[in-house]
Amino acid sequence: MLRRYRDVNWAIADQALVSGVNFTVTLLLARLLGLEEFGWFAVVWMIILSIKRLQYALILAPVQSIAAKYDANGNHTYFTSVLVQQVGFAVLSASLVFLCAWAASLYFPTWGRHHLALPMAAVVFADQLQEHLRRWFFSHGRERTAFLIDVLSYPGRLAAIASWVMLSEKLKVGEVVWVIAAAATASALCGLALQERWEWDGQAARQIAVRHWSFSKWLVASSLIDSAAQYVMTLVAGAVLGVAAVGAIRATQNVLAPIYVMNLALNNVVPAQASRIYEARGLAGMTRYLTKIALSAGGVGLLIALVACAAPEAWLHLLYGSKYGPFSTLVYWQAAIFTLSTLTLPITVALRAVENTRPMFVSKGLQAAFALATCYWLASNFGLSGTMFGSLCTSLIALAVMGGALGKCLRPSGTSLRELQVDGRA
Repeated sequence: MLRRYRDVNWAIADQALVSGVNFTVTLLLARLLGLEEFGWFAVVWMIILSIKRLQYALILAPVQSIAAKYDANGNHTYFTSVLVQQVGFAVLSASLVFLCAWAASLYFPTWGRHHLALPMAAVVFADQLQEHLRRWFFSHGRERTAFLIDVLSYPGRLAAIASWVMLSEKLKVGEVVWVIAAAATASALCGLALQERWEWDGQAARQIAVRHWSFSKWLVASSLIDSAAQYVMTLVAGAVLGVAAVGAIRATQNVLAPIYVMNLALNNVVPAQASRIYEARGLAGMTRYLTKIALSAGGVGLLIALVACAAPEAWLHLLYGSKYGPFSTLVYWQAAIFTLSTLTLPITVALRAVENTRPMFVSKGLQAAFALATCYWLASNFGLSGTMFGSLCTSLIALAVMGGALGKCLRPSGTSLRELQVDGRA
């Protein structure tokens, strides 16, 4: 059994490593940087994460779903072509970040943050390249290689920050960003060295770029509006109910963190495996595989949710102390939201495998519209319970829209899956 699911086991181990280090680094920096410096680090990291969303939509998502459809002979050409795309996007985004940070430092000289422009650009470039390579190895059944380069990047940055703290009297944001960029660079260079072969074909590269854009255009649009759907409920709750509301929502999310880590781990390996099965065994084979994933992940997610809901106040006290006890009822809402996200994952994977990403854009648009239309009314009239109800409704919208779209694909009288795919299939 363990050997049968070794790809998922490695993915879960890797995601546990990444999430654990990120949590530890954040905790360490919050204690060492001081309130103002940590605030600036949070701003920098928000910018990095925003760009990574675009990277995922434009490059990583199509790689996970399309790469498995190329045979062994075309795979090396495909790798080289998408790596060129990735480097181009990384250069463009890093340059844009540098120019914006530099311009902001000129426009707001009292901030005194001109020194952040270069390390921000460096970390944007290096972190993107490292993320691209880890996803590539996961998509091609090389989970141990992905784990290796993540060990260099994540524990590497933690060790470097800890060493810097011991050698320096005071830690600053610029130094932290340089450390993270250096660890990501070392990891990316290792990943490039472990790639087996490189082949360049200009005509194939153009075809791959067109196919990627046909796949990604709706995802890119979705990523641009995703923040509205994901964050507006929480931000408005903070504005209406006070900043403590935002902290309470964030804290109760962390109680369900194991579900989040499991979903991230599955997203590293399931899309590529589903695409391989679809290519080899068709829709029926892919449906059986994703049904097993839905039942297994849904069962684990439900178990975690039940454990969290059995004693929510105790979990909050264990993690944060007694001051979060009054918000224990939010754990029930978070359990429902996280469980729905687990059920939505296989549906999203199936749509990506048949290269029909438009329903994802429609879903995000409806989620954002609902959130913007109701967030203030729900928060002002029903408090945090209203905000959490709104978040639950956005999750239900995603499940309904994408589930309905997939249902049309599964009907014998519906549109042929071959018609849903873009031209240029290898």
